[in-house]
Amino acid sequence: MLDDKYTILVVDDTVTNIDILLDLLKEYDLVVAMDGKSAVDILENDDNIDLILLDIMMPNMNGFEVCKTIKQNENTKDIPVIFLTAKSDDDSIKNAFEVGGIDYITKPFRPIELTSKIKTHLELVTHQKKLIENNRHMVLEELINNIAHQWRQPLSVISTQASSIMLQKDLGMISDKELSMSCNSILNSTEYLSETINNFRKILIKEEEGNIFNLKDLIDENMALFTYSKDDNQNHLFLNISNDIEIYGLKNELIQVLLHIIDNAKSVETNIENRMIFLNAVKKNNILIINVKDNCGGIDKKIIDKIFDPYFTTKHKYIGTGLGLYIVYNIVKNSFNGTIKVTNTEYEYNETMQKGADFEIQIPFT
Repeated sequence: MLDDKYTILVVDDTVTNIDILLDLLKEYDLVVAMDGKSAVDILENDDNIDLILLDIMMPNMNGFEVCKTIKQNENTKDIPVIFLTAKSDDDSIKNAFEVGGIDYITKPFRPIELTSKIKTHLELVTHQKKLIENNRHMVLEELINNIAHQWRQPLSVISTQASSIMLQKDLGMISDKELSMSCNSILNSTEYLSETINNFRKILIKEEEGNIFNLKDLIDENMALFTYSKDDNQNHLFLNISNDIEIYGLKNELIQVLLHIIDNAKSVETNIENRMIFLNAVKKNNILIINVKDNCGGIDKKIIDKIFDPYFTTKHKYIGTGLGLYIVYNIVKNSFNGTIKVTNTEYEYNETMQKGADFEIQIPFT
């Protein structure tokens, strides 16, 4: 966390080395593991580890195997790993970086080198977390701009109807029935825009703690944000959500996640006239599974594994600024202890084969 002491996991099977580090790194909270398996077990149960100091030569599970395991786990792959070892050969150094190490220090080490590198890498962690938080506002601004673009239709209705009323009144051609119909159309459009603004105000409020909420009710309450306009003939959103799904968490952040994913599908450049977006949610084995899939052709195989990476700035149609899906990934992981992945899928709808992207979110019930 940004305001607390950093926590460092020290993995070394030599008591003398551990004692030296405990004395040298008093400004940090240290967690100690004396073998690789214990380190992996600690990481599975402690989500507060900010950095890992990892020895290579250990029984049962060496440092390379530990690091590889860490980097393959969605919950731990972003923790920086500094190898701290007596091995100084080129092959070991190369292997350490190949399995995901961020730095390499040989024993006997110079205290100033170790403490300086630890400080630098922890500062980078802090900087990245601050960037993520600051960039949430940028991504939300992008969403607002997209929605503002969609508002042109209801605003056009208001303008057209008002101009028509004034013109017909000046010409003495408007009947009470026509006046009533035009006024109702204007009122409906303004009510829709007002509802959208109020919903955005609510989801921008930063929640201090989670609450239990019904997923279908939450989505129904914010439907104006998902549809953008009352008469959207190009984008069709289909919902299939069980009525009894109740989860604990930050509901505003979950709405932001779904908004980002659906907005990506809506902004895809495609020749398909009627794009379809399907939002499905079910409970299965104490897991909430949310799928958002479209019929927009899918994601290029060359980049599909990168779209959740930070600052992935390719201009590909699914990526946008390169921040939205990274924010989505972090919200799902950090706020809901969940996972998210994307695949290309083909499916049949109304006797026609469709092809698109399928985002799957899994959130454990707590």
